[in-house]
Amino acid sequence: MHPVVKMVKFMFNVFFAIVALLCATWCTVLIHLFAVYGTQEGITFAFVSVSFFALICSMVYHDRE
Repeated sequence: MHPVVKMVKFMFNVFFAIVALLCATWCTVLIHLFAVYGTQEGITFAFVSVSFFALICSMVYHDRE
């Protein structure tokens, strides 16, 4: 296999490993908030984190119109 193809495959695998670890970390924090602070704070954390990414995406795509 060509070295460039090996490197692209490695970067692809590393990217998905990082995304999986970030998702696992987010789920761990969410479960911790549910367990320690209750349902309201857990739902607030989930809503704010999703809204934060939606805000970033809307700011990025606003200039393209």
